[in-house]
Amino acid sequence: MRYLKRFNEELKPQTYKNAAAALNRLGHAKRAAEIGEWAETAMQKEEERKRKALIDSCSKNGIFAIDIGRIKGGKFYVWLDFEENNSAENWDYWMREGRFEGYDLWMSLSIVLVPADQETFEMAVNNLDFYGMNYWASELQIKMSRAIDQDSHYGDGWELELNDKDKRVFYIEGNEYTIKFSGRADAMKFRKFVIDVFEGNTETGETPENPGGVKEKIIDFYCNKKGVSMEEFENIVDSTKKITVNSIYQD
Repeated sequence: MRYLKRFNEELKPQTYKNAAAALNRLGHAKRAAEIGEWAETAMQKEEERKRKALIDSCSKNGIFAIDIGRIKGGKFYVWLDFEENNSAENWDYWMREGRFEGYDLWMSLSIVLVPADQETFEMAVNNLDFYGMNYWASELQIKMSRAIDQDSHYGDGWELELNDKDKRVFYIEGNEYTIKFSGRADAMKFRKFVIDVFEGNTETGETPENPGGVKEKIIDFYCNKKGVSMEEFENIVDSTKKITVNSIYQD
């Protein structure tokens, strides 16, 4: 055991579990039990490490007071994740027929909540479909383009643009419940957070595989996979600045 403890930082919890199972099969029940206990300790440490890394990442954007379901004024950290599957479905339908039938093109982002204090954590566990460290709360839908007339010419490509007559450029759609910010100040802070993500002033959703976070995922999907130019992408960024918050907070 002293050797396992010495290399605790290098071995994954599953390694301990596998070792315990192998020893059990060989009839070494006592040693298997000791390693099994150490596996549980290692798992707890790993979960705590992941939780700390997540909080360190999203706490820089501040704490938001949010009403969701029975939770009123819960204190949450917030991060965003780009929903490529949903956005791809919207894109494919719009390109195939929706743009000629009066449908608009929307981008999907997941709003993920992380309890920022123990009281909110306990309320979340007791009242929400909450697992692990976070809660995938709602979908943020951002309007990318209005419907385009069938007679439009696409010889040199097309632009993502807003219909200025329609000021509804975004909405939040709940999964289990639709979130509402607990006051206008928190809703405005969320608006600024979204704009900062698109403008690259803050990062969210960073991983070792994708250090650029959500903005990099969005650019990869639309610009690299779908052929949207960076100039056209700037139109999307501009659309986030037209977000108003009257519909997403409680007085």
